[in-house]
Amino acid sequence: MRRSLFTLLLPLTLLGSSPAPARAVPVVVPGVTLWAWERGEDLRFLPQLPDGSNVRVAFFASMIGIDAEGPWVRRRREPVRLDPRTERIAVLRIHVETGGRARWDDTLRTVVEQEVRVLVALPSVRGIQLDFDARVSELEVHRQARAFVRSLVPRSVSFSVTSIASACARGGRYDHEAPPDDGGELVPMYFAMGDRGGEIVSSLRSTHDPAAHACRANAGFGVGEPYVPLRSPREVFFFPREPWTRDGVTRVLALVSGADR
Repeated sequence: MRRSLFTLLLPLTLLGSSPAPARAVPVVVPGVTLWAWERGEDLRFLPQLPDGSNVRVAFFASMIGIDAEGPWVRRRREPVRLDPRTERIAVLRIHVETGGRARWDDTLRTVVEQEVRVLVALPSVRGIQLDFDARVSELEVHRQARAFVRSLVPRSVSFSVTSIASACARGGRYDHEAPPDDGGELVPMYFAMGDRGGEIVSSLRSTHDPAAHACRANAGFGVGEPYVPLRSPREVFFFPREPWTRDGVTRVLALVSGADR
């Protein structure tokens, strides 16, 4: 019987070079999730790879943009092709445009609720991830949005929130804090870190965990950027520069398992 295939395409409006070597550290091999961003991706080959059946895919599903006139929505336009057996996470991005100002008001709350309900209802979605690069002045909006999204996500569906890496470093806003009480697990993104990138990577290589306990459940890395094996994460996310390929995913799995270090 021919295997049915799943193709995701929302009608409305995710890694190449060898990472720097890292010192071996005793770790439990974490799960792997591949980010699939706005371009089209074909990852139907995942179950054919050794351990590939356990790889999850977090796909860009929808963005709420905020400009001077208020919030607007752009949903995914390019397909992500996945085998039906592949577990998937729908990512909701909130982005404040230049000149825009985020306010947690009825208008934004209504748009966020609309999008979350659409994503939760998508076939085979087992997780929702919120991606909101909030500026300092928007941290209260970020806090309220995170708690609100968590309240809309069924307990049977996982919930996570991306975080800039510096927020999880010593002195960052999550330093010395308990894990979020809203039930959302933070995913610090250790790539494209700007001026503090070298400092943060050096600290990770020394301690093999971020300073903030709230940031230790997950970790995000960029393909072709330094990868540091950590002690705590249950899940490691990878962001690609180029479209995913069978060889690229195989290298990521080898890197996480320690076979490529």
